[in-house]
Amino acid sequence: MKTFCLDTETSAGSRDGKIVQVAIVDEAYRQEWLINPESYIQPGCIAVHRITPDMVADKPNFKSSDAYKELQKRLDNDEILIAHHAPFDTAILANEWVHIEKYICTCKVARKILRPDWVPKFGLQFLKEYLDLEALNSDDTLTGYAHSALYDTIVLYWLYRYLYKKIEDRYPGEDPHKVMYSITHDVKPMKLLKFGKYKWRSLVDVANIDRGYLYWLYESEMNNPPAKRKASLIAWLRQYIDLDETERIF
Repeated sequence: MKTFCLDTETSAGSRDGKIVQVAIVDEAYRQEWLINPESYIQPGCIAVHRITPDMVADKPNFKSSDAYKELQKRLDNDEILIAHHAPFDTAILANEWVHIEKYICTCKVARKILRPDWVPKFGLQFLKEYLDLEALNSDDTLTGYAHSALYDTIVLYWLYRYLYKKIEDRYPGEDPHKVMYSITHDVKPMKLLKFGKYKWRSLVDVANIDRGYLYWLYESEMNNPPAKRKASLIAWLRQYIDLDETERIF
Protein backbone atom coordinates (compact mmCIF):
# COMPACT_ATOMS: atom_id res chain seq x y z
CA MET A 1 0.00 0.00 0.00
CA LYS A 2 1.15 3.53 -0.79
CA THR A 3 0.10 5.92 1.97
CA PHE A 4 0.11 9.60 2.89
CA CYS A 5 -0.73 11.47 6.08
CA LEU A 6 -3.27 14.30 6.13
CA ASP A 7 -4.69 16.71 8.67
CA THR A 8 -7.32 19.42 8.30
CA GLU A 9 -8.08 22.53 10.33
CA THR A 10 -11.69 23.56 9.97
CA SER A 11 -14.22 26.36 10.21
CA ALA A 12 -16.40 24.44 12.69
CA GLY A 13 -15.81 21.84 15.38
CA SER A 14 -18.40 19.49 13.92
CA ARG A 15 -18.25 17.32 10.81
CA ASP A 16 -20.20 20.05 8.98
CA GLY A 17 -17.15 22.32 8.91
CA LYS A 18 -15.14 23.42 5.89
CA ILE A 19 -11.38 23.36 5.45
CA VAL A 20 -9.34 26.43 6.42
CA GLN A 21 -5.97 24.68 6.38
CA VAL A 22 -4.74 21.28 5.21
CA ALA A 23 -1.38 19.51 5.11
CA ILE A 24 -0.06 16.38 3.41
CA VAL A 25 3.06 14.54 4.55
CA ASP A 26 4.86 11.39 3.52
CA GLU A 27 8.48 10.25 3.69
CA ALA A 28 9.61 12.65 0.98
CA TYR A 29 6.88 15.31 0.83
CA ARG A 30 5.61 18.04 3.16
CA GLN A 31 3.22 20.79 2.26
CA GLU A 32 0.60 22.96 3.96
CA TRP A 33 -2.06 25.19 2.40
CA LEU A 34 -4.41 27.88 3.70
CA ILE A 35 -7.92 27.56 2.26
CA ASN A 36 -10.82 30.00 2.03
CA PRO A 37 -13.79 28.09 3.48
CA GLU A 38 -16.23 30.64 2.04
CA SER A 39 -18.12 30.33 5.32
CA TYR A 40 -18.09 31.62 8.89
CA ILE A 41 -15.13 30.48 11.02
CA GLN A 42 -16.27 29.77 14.57
CA PRO A 43 -14.36 31.70 17.27
CA GLY A 44 -13.72 28.49 19.20
CA CYS A 45 -11.95 27.04 16.17
CA ILE A 46 -9.88 30.20 15.70
CA ALA A 47 -8.80 29.90 19.33
CA VAL A 48 -7.44 26.41 18.56
CA HIS A 49 -5.85 26.73 15.12
CA ARG A 50 -5.27 30.55 15.13
CA ILE A 51 -6.46 30.96 11.54
CA THR A 52 -8.54 34.13 11.15
CA PRO A 53 -10.86 35.18 8.30
CA ASP A 54 -8.30 37.80 7.21
CA MET A 55 -5.64 35.12 6.79
CA VAL A 56 -7.72 33.18 4.27
CA ALA A 57 -9.63 36.02 2.58
CA ASP A 58 -7.40 36.01 -0.52
CA LYS A 59 -6.85 32.22 -0.60
CA PRO A 60 -8.59 29.85 -3.04
CA ASN A 61 -11.46 27.61 -2.01
CA PHE A 62 -10.52 23.96 -1.65
CA LYS A 63 -11.69 22.83 -5.10
CA SER A 64 -9.53 25.54 -6.73
CA SER A 65 -6.47 24.93 -4.57
CA ASP A 66 -3.17 23.13 -5.14
CA ALA A 67 -4.09 21.05 -2.08
CA TYR A 68 -7.05 19.61 -3.98
CA LYS A 69 -4.84 18.81 -6.99
CA GLU A 70 -2.25 17.09 -4.80
CA LEU A 71 -4.91 15.08 -2.96
CA GLN A 72 -6.64 14.00 -6.18
CA LYS A 73 -3.30 12.94 -7.68
CA ARG A 74 -2.67 10.68 -4.71
CA LEU A 75 -6.18 9.23 -4.71
CA ASP A 76 -5.92 8.56 -8.45
CA ASN A 77 -2.68 6.73 -7.64
CA ASP A 78 -4.64 4.55 -5.18
CA GLU A 79 -2.74 5.81 -2.14
CA ILE A 80 -4.32 5.24 1.28
CA LEU A 81 -5.08 8.29 3.43
CA ILE A 82 -3.84 8.18 7.04
CA ALA A 83 -5.38 10.51 9.62
CA HIS A 84 -5.94 10.70 13.36
CA HIS A 85 -9.71 10.45 13.97
CA ALA A 86 -9.95 9.73 10.24
CA PRO A 87 -13.79 9.67 10.13
CA PHE A 88 -13.74 13.37 11.03
CA ASP A 89 -11.26 14.32 8.30
CA THR A 90 -12.99 12.19 5.68
CA ALA A 91 -16.33 13.80 6.61
CA ILE A 92 -14.78 17.25 6.21
CA LEU A 93 -13.37 16.24 2.81
CA ALA A 94 -16.82 14.96 1.85
CA ASN A 95 -18.13 18.49 2.50
CA GLU A 96 -15.64 19.56 -0.19
CA TRP A 97 -16.95 16.85 -2.57
CA VAL A 98 -13.99 14.53 -2.05
CA HIS A 99 -15.28 11.12 -0.98
CA ILE A 100 -12.73 8.75 0.53
CA GLU A 101 -13.47 5.14 1.43
CA LYS A 102 -9.90 3.81 1.78
CA TYR A 103 -8.26 5.22 4.88
CA ILE A 104 -6.39 4.26 8.06
CA CYS A 105 -7.24 5.84 11.42
CA THR A 106 -4.20 6.06 13.70
CA CYS A 107 -6.40 6.77 16.70
CA LYS A 108 -8.28 3.51 16.29
CA VAL A 109 -5.06 1.61 15.55
CA ALA A 110 -3.37 3.13 18.61
CA ARG A 111 -6.28 2.12 20.86
CA LYS A 112 -5.87 -1.47 19.68
CA ILE A 113 -2.09 -1.75 19.48
CA LEU A 114 -1.10 0.34 22.52
CA ARG A 115 -3.78 -0.85 24.93
CA PRO A 116 -1.53 -3.59 26.42
CA ASP A 117 0.99 -0.81 27.16
CA TRP A 118 -1.56 0.95 29.40
CA VAL A 119 -1.60 4.18 27.40
CA PRO A 120 -4.21 6.34 29.20
CA LYS A 121 -5.28 8.71 26.38
CA PHE A 122 -5.19 8.69 22.60
CA GLY A 123 -5.27 12.32 21.47
CA LEU A 124 -2.53 13.12 18.96
CA GLN A 125 -0.68 15.69 21.08
CA PHE A 126 -0.94 13.50 24.18
CA LEU A 127 0.57 10.55 22.29
CA LYS A 128 3.36 12.81 21.00
CA GLU A 129 4.41 13.55 24.58
CA TYR A 130 3.59 10.19 26.15
CA LEU A 131 5.48 8.18 23.52
CA ASP A 132 8.26 10.80 23.31
CA LEU A 133 7.85 10.88 19.54
CA GLU A 134 9.92 14.04 19.09
CA ALA A 135 12.94 12.45 20.76
CA LEU A 136 12.48 9.29 18.70
CA ASN A 137 12.56 11.50 15.59
CA SER A 138 15.39 13.81 16.67
CA ASP A 139 16.69 13.90 13.09
CA ASP A 140 13.40 15.50 12.00
CA THR A 141 12.01 19.01 12.55
CA LEU A 142 8.53 20.09 13.57
CA THR A 143 7.16 23.04 11.62
CA GLY A 144 4.53 25.42 12.97
CA TYR A 145 2.66 24.91 16.23
CA ALA A 146 0.27 22.37 17.76
CA HIS A 147 -3.11 22.40 16.00
CA SER A 148 -1.71 23.88 12.84
CA ALA A 149 -2.07 21.45 9.96
CA LEU A 150 1.58 20.81 9.06
CA TYR A 151 2.72 20.46 12.68
CA ASP A 152 -0.06 17.97 13.42
CA THR A 153 0.57 16.02 10.22
CA ILE A 154 4.27 15.64 10.99
CA VAL A 155 3.35 14.32 14.46
CA LEU A 156 0.79 12.06 12.76
CA TYR A 157 3.53 10.74 10.45
CA TRP A 158 5.74 9.98 13.45
CA LEU A 159 2.87 8.17 15.19
CA TYR A 160 2.11 6.19 12.04
CA ARG A 161 5.75 5.03 11.82
CA TYR A 162 5.74 4.18 15.54
CA LEU A 163 2.61 2.05 15.14
CA TYR A 164 3.99 0.45 11.97
CA LYS A 165 7.08 -0.74 13.90
CA LYS A 166 4.95 -1.96 16.81
CA ILE A 167 2.84 -4.05 14.43
CA GLU A 168 5.95 -5.43 12.71
CA ASP A 169 7.21 -6.63 16.10
CA ARG A 170 3.85 -7.94 17.32
CA TYR A 171 2.66 -9.58 14.09
CA PRO A 172 5.79 -10.92 12.37
CA GLY A 173 5.23 -11.89 8.76
CA GLU A 174 2.10 -9.73 8.36
CA ASP A 175 1.84 -6.55 6.34
CA PRO A 176 1.50 -3.72 8.91
CA HIS A 177 -0.59 -1.65 6.49
CA LYS A 178 -3.09 -4.49 6.10
CA VAL A 179 -3.24 -4.90 9.89
CA MET A 180 -3.86 -1.14 10.32
CA TYR A 181 -6.52 -1.15 7.63
CA SER A 182 -8.25 -4.17 9.17
CA ILE A 183 -8.27 -2.57 12.64
CA THR A 184 -9.60 0.70 11.22
CA HIS A 185 -12.50 -0.92 9.40
CA ASP A 186 -13.43 -3.54 12.01
CA VAL A 187 -16.89 -2.26 12.94
CA LYS A 188 -19.00 -3.75 15.73
CA PRO A 189 -22.66 -3.92 14.71
CA MET A 190 -25.03 -1.51 16.43
CA LYS A 191 -27.30 -3.16 19.03
CA LEU A 192 -29.96 -0.50 19.51
CA LEU A 193 -31.43 2.09 17.19
CA LYS A 194 -30.67 5.57 18.54
CA PHE A 195 -33.06 7.54 16.31
CA GLY A 196 -36.31 7.33 14.36
CA LYS A 197 -39.65 5.77 15.17
CA TYR A 198 -38.00 2.70 16.74
CA LYS A 199 -35.56 4.67 18.88
CA TRP A 200 -34.08 2.53 21.70
CA ARG A 201 -35.75 -0.59 20.35
CA SER A 202 -33.68 -3.74 19.99
CA LEU A 203 -32.57 -4.13 16.40
CA VAL A 204 -33.61 -7.76 16.53
CA ASP A 205 -37.14 -6.64 17.53
CA VAL A 206 -37.32 -4.23 14.60
CA ALA A 207 -36.26 -7.01 12.24
CA ASN A 208 -39.15 -9.11 13.51
CA ILE A 209 -41.88 -6.45 13.40
CA ASP A 210 -40.98 -4.18 10.46
CA ARG A 211 -38.39 -5.58 8.08
CA GLY A 212 -39.46 -3.06 5.43
CA TYR A 213 -38.16 -0.30 7.68
CA LEU A 214 -34.75 -1.93 7.54
CA TYR A 215 -34.75 -1.85 3.73
CA TRP A 216 -35.63 1.84 3.84
CA LEU A 217 -32.95 2.53 6.45
CA TYR A 218 -30.31 0.72 4.41
CA GLU A 219 -31.22 2.70 1.30
CA SER A 220 -31.04 5.97 3.27
CA GLU A 221 -27.59 5.19 4.64
CA MET A 222 -26.18 4.06 1.30
CA ASN A 223 -27.42 7.28 -0.32
CA ASN A 224 -25.21 9.28 2.07
CA PRO A 225 -21.62 10.13 1.06
CA PRO A 226 -19.31 7.30 2.23
CA ALA A 227 -17.71 9.46 4.92
CA LYS A 228 -21.10 10.19 6.51
CA ARG A 229 -22.52 6.67 6.56
CA LYS A 230 -23.05 5.00 9.96
CA ALA A 231 -20.72 2.03 9.53
CA SER A 232 -21.98 0.20 12.64
CA LEU A 233 -25.59 0.50 11.45
CA ILE A 234 -24.75 -0.75 7.96
CA ALA A 235 -22.80 -3.66 9.43
CA TRP A 236 -25.87 -4.71 11.41
CA LEU A 237 -28.34 -4.21 8.58
CA ARG A 238 -26.32 -6.45 6.31
CA GLN A 239 -26.91 -9.29 8.77
CA TYR A 240 -30.69 -8.99 8.63
CA ILE A 241 -31.66 -8.05 5.09
CA ASP A 242 -31.33 -9.65 1.69
CA LEU A 243 -28.96 -7.31 -0.15
CA ASP A 244 -29.97 -8.68 -3.55
CA GLU A 245 -33.61 -7.99 -2.69
CA THR A 246 -32.73 -4.50 -1.48
CA GLU A 247 -30.92 -3.70 -4.72
CA ARG A 248 -33.92 -5.00 -6.69
CA ILE A 249 -36.44 -2.95 -4.72
CA PHE A 250 -34.49 0.29 -4.73
